[in-house]
Amino acid sequence: MEHHSSFEVLDEDKEINDANISLISKRLAFENWDYPIIVTTSVQFFESLFSNRTSKCRKIHRIAESVVIFDEVQSLKKELVLPTLEMLQDINTVLRTSFLFCTATQPAFHSRDGFKGLNKITSLVDKPSDLFEQTKRVDYFLLCEGKALAIEDFSKIISHDTRSKLIVVNTKKTALSVYHSLKKERLNNIVFLSTDLCPSDRKLKIEKIRNNLKEEKQITVVSTQLIEAGVDFDFPLVYREIAPMESVIQAAGRCNREGKMKKKGEVYVFRVLESGFPDLQYKNLATFCLELIKQDISRLHNFDSYESYYEAVVNLYVDADKYRISESRKNFQFEDVAQSYKLINQATKPLLIANYNEESQLLVAELKKRDTLKLSVTKDLFRKMQQYSVQVYIDFLENNKHLVQVVNEVLVWVGKYDENIGIKGEQFTINDFIVS
Repeated sequence: MEHHSSFEVLDEDKEINDANISLISKRLAFENWDYPIIVTTSVQFFESLFSNRTSKCRKIHRIAESVVIFDEVQSLKKELVLPTLEMLQDINTVLRTSFLFCTATQPAFHSRDGFKGLNKITSLVDKPSDLFEQTKRVDYFLLCEGKALAIEDFSKIISHDTRSKLIVVNTKKTALSVYHSLKKERLNNIVFLSTDLCPSDRKLKIEKIRNNLKEEKQITVVSTQLIEAGVDFDFPLVYREIAPMESVIQAAGRCNREGKMKKKGEVYVFRVLESGFPDLQYKNLATFCLELIKQDISRLHNFDSYESYYEAVVNLYVDADKYRISESRKNFQFEDVAQSYKLINQATKPLLIANYNEESQLLVAELKKRDTLKLSVTKDLFRKMQQYSVQVYIDFLENNKHLVQVVNEVLVWVGKYDENIGIKGEQFTINDFIVS
């Protein structure tokens, strides 16, 4: 069973009538999780655990005596670490549920002095530090000794290298600036990737990138952080804007990934003057990472260095229970718990691109038809719309509301869409600075 935000249907307070009766049956299926295998998101899973609503809580018993696999567990928000680990420990004890953490950068989740983490974590890999050493496939470099460069100067430097390259930056705005700057350098075959592109476009671009790399054709990819999880590329050269250590290492995983190159891949950590950071915590952790690699960049190869980095981060920069969720749980203040535990601070909404292609136009026509007939949106229609939808933040909708239509409760974008860079609003918003 697939369960995530794109399939969330019918709010609990919504009026029940004949028009939404099919949505009710779907919601009940989601609420029960009565399937042998559930594929869901971290947001759906954790926010259900901490919810005070019956609709979200009634499925939790299904994970008793099961195995829950977390992919890219290092992405868990650090200010929610303590209440999250406390909840997982409780579930492990009471429901006998096992948890498997998958990541190249294992966070320090174990209990220690001053940190109430998990009581027992067992590695499934014998001598992981030896494995890290054996699978060393890249060399790390600090571009211009960490000096902040103008984007134009950065573009000139990297355009002289004729190898295929991946450039990963922290924000959408920086990604667009680098992309346009490289265009001015007349670099051929440049591809831009961000969540401003709908899944259909991203899929085509990812396929193009893979084919170019396989055929050893030169290609330059400018991307936001979306490239660091779930997209398996194999570049000889990667540039990563300074970021928290886990993000630098994740980006490096896209360099010489298969280990088939004649020599090691090269990963350059860089800074640009015009760039920003998604938030203050991200900036602090990136700055801390920069200081560490200035001292000794080889620590990026060391298996144990990330654990010590994570411990230092939690001790120095992060309140691991910032919202006092554990305290609220102990006092049975479950409404406060549910309101405080948010993996994503800013909720996004799917926006269907009306004029992407003929199929997207037909989907909008089908929405209008079903709306006239007082029929709800079917699951099959939801699936088809996903390929032509972009997740946007509320402020983007507010600033461009004259370009958004609501058809059968679906938000439809009638503004500009560029197949190279994605959705184009009429002004920059906070969405342009979000890591995604």
